[in-house]
Amino acid sequence: MKIYRPLWEDGAALAPQQFQQQARWNEHVASMVARMGVSYPWGVVAAEFDDAALALSRLNATRLVVRFQDGTIVDTDLADNLPPVCDLSTASGSESVDVVVALPLLSASGGNLDSGQDSERPRRWKAERVMVQELAGHESGELAILRNAITLRLSTQENTAYLTCPVTRLVRNAQGQWSRDPAFIPPMLSVSASPLLTTELGDLLVRLQAVAVA
Repeated sequence: MKIYRPLWEDGAALAPQQFQQQARWNEHVASMVARMGVSYPWGVVAAEFDDAALALSRLNATRLVVRFQDGTIVDTDLADNLPPVCDLSTASGSESVDVVVALPLLSASGGNLDSGQDSERPRRWKAERVMVQELAGHESGELAILRNAITLRLSTQENTAYLTCPVTRLVRNAQGQWSRDPAFIPPMLSVSASPLLTTELGDLLVRLQAVAVA
């Protein structure tokens, strides 16, 4: 079930959905934090991509679950939209490049919501209006919600206006096309974020079980 973070704005007509969705998001955050008993609780939980798009020099994310250094959780399964496709043509002269998921820095002076107008700096949030089901009854109503304005960017770009987290590394294959580096290990909050580690740990478990049986 999707989670819709309410946009608390002046003049908003209060409805049960706002409080229900806010409570669900708070519960999701608490659940995520409870599983983060580590010194540096930020990194990738899941990062999945459409490898076929790489043949067109485009990186297309199909799933992202990431916690940034400031505690912001991005979850495209539940509450956020997937980032726009990343055009890799700007890295045409490189043999390898790291790709980061980027979240605009939060400005203490406000103006963090994208109003659709041109801005000198990236805005952290975008607003949407969606129909949300009231969970106790049968009614549904329109709700203003927040989406994190995430993008995929190359580590070689100017990224000082963003919080960033590496999610994959791209390398040229024998045909000169981009492919994902299977040996790349991102900052992780879950071993499942790295197929390499998952495979190696599985092999280690098999060997340990064989030794135990012997």
